[in-house]
Amino acid sequence: MSESYSFSSLPEPLPAEGPPATSEPPAVPAPPAPRKRSWIPLVLVGVVAAIVGALVATAVTLAVTRTQPHEYVVSVFLKQDATDEQRAAVESALDALEPVERKFESREQAWENYRKLFQDRPDLLAAGSLEAMPESFRVTTKSRVFDCALLVNVRDLAVVDRIQVIQRPTEDEAGAEIACG
Repeated sequence: MSESYSFSSLPEPLPAEGPPATSEPPAVPAPPAPRKRSWIPLVLVGVVAAIVGALVATAVTLAVTRTQPHEYVVSVFLKQDATDEQRAAVESALDALEPVERKFESREQAWENYRKLFQDRPDLLAAGSLEAMPESFRVTTKSRVFDCALLVNVRDLAVVDRIQVIQRPTEDEAGAEIACG
């Protein structure tokens, strides 16, 4: 007994919806092209870091190397024929130095100090005299550096013979004469 089958009685397959099926996987869309990275933020970060580093280095340097103010003694020697008005003008001009101490030394006081200083040197005592001693102002001032420009008004006075500026020694530094031209 043989049975026979007919394939004609099978229903026809339904058409597939969408694109026809293929053996290849569906195409994946390509990723978008990578954006070019901007170099501006990197440069800004670098510049800010450099500025901050410079500020920190400056602050540390200033903190480590900051020195205490120096003490300066300014001696203004007057010509022999100074008048009271001229002495007053010199004293007024010295106010620009903001003195912490000011002293006037008369000719007599200068001679007495000279004699004390050279009491063991008769040769120098014999060479000096009261008439040779100048009147002078001694002004003490303090600052980190001495500004010679403050002496211009003093130097320009006709009664001023010469000016001497001495930086007093400290524990860390030797004293020195400041040349103010």
